[in-house]
Amino acid sequence: MFFHLLTLGSGLSTRPRLHLPAHTLVRASPVFLKAAASPDTDTTQDWAGLPAAIKASKCGAINHQIMQKKDFGDLLEYVSQKEKELNTVNIATAIHRLAVQTKRDRPNRDKLLRDPRFVALLDDAMERAAQLNPRSVSDIIWGCAAMQHWPATMLKPMLTQVVAVHLKNSAFEPHHLSIIVWSLAVLKCKPTILLDQIELQAIPQLGLFSMQNCANLIWGYAKLNHKGSGKLLPAISDAVQRPGLLSQSKPVEVSDLAFAVAILGSAEENGELLRLLAARASSGQILDQFTSRQLVTMLWAFARLNLPPPDDSLERWLSIIQQSHETRPLLDLDQRNLRRAAEALGRNVDWLDKEPEEGEGVEVAASDISNTT
Repeated sequence: MFFHLLTLGSGLSTRPRLHLPAHTLVRASPVFLKAAASPDTDTTQDWAGLPAAIKASKCGAINHQIMQKKDFGDLLEYVSQKEKELNTVNIATAIHRLAVQTKRDRPNRDKLLRDPRFVALLDDAMERAAQLNPRSVSDIIWGCAAMQHWPATMLKPMLTQVVAVHLKNSAFEPHHLSIIVWSLAVLKCKPTILLDQIELQAIPQLGLFSMQNCANLIWGYAKLNHKGSGKLLPAISDAVQRPGLLSQSKPVEVSDLAFAVAILGSAEENGELLRLLAARASSGQILDQFTSRQLVTMLWAFARLNLPPPDDSLERWLSIIQQSHETRPLLDLDQRNLRRAAEALGRNVDWLDKEPEEGEGVEVAASDISNTT
């Protein structure tokens, strides 16, 4: 049976989890100095690079102040005042930090996106795109995804910088690649040539990918429905079965992988991986940490590949989803996905038709909607 999983907003995943850019550290390590120094500065002609080192130290201090700002208004005011002193690392850190502060706050995010100071910050990032280091590229693209804001003017400079410079030079680290693909998927941006190039670079490095990196990467390809060469999913399957990965995986990683298997894989080639994911999703260690949406995704993945989940998993998942629905009604899209999956798996979910008691779960559901759009 073949059907699509209906998703809300950016999809099932709300990840990657937030990270603080490594270049925000204040100590002036050689790598930091190299990233922070102005690209236009010729350090070979100035007292053994002393002015560049001073500038790097100053930009490091600015980065520290950026990280200390708790309110997006204060942060915008600070970077506006320091506009002429910012280097590209500062700009990327500011965009990343603003996304962290507003990604779950729709009113303030809307206010931020209209603020001329934020628009100027993005313009500055685009004007200096050729100077962005790999981490800054991934931070900016992630920030845009978290804020669900991708101006058309950013498309060419950002992707050109990714393709023409850092991919060509194999400069991205594994987590950079996964963050970029995840972000492009959230932004519904499908540059197929770029995705193919990332696939080529990611596969040989999968041994260095964490479980989160693997889940983010393959979820992004699945969300964009891009199979590429067809070699990535088998390679990911092998990578996540390394000792210690599946056994320590988190619910969102399990459900994201299941989603990707259902979109990009087949019962014949990937059924065993799906069963391993089901075993993890049935583990008493983490089962109570799964959201109802993640469990719906697990059921849907089995149904889409026309595979029966393990009987004990199927009944436990349905029971948990039902209990959750009675106190916090599933969103309409999740209900439709569950109905499709249950029908394919021969299960009855008539309890979805039960009207909640007055006030039961309504406010929570409304909050869920606002946080996923």
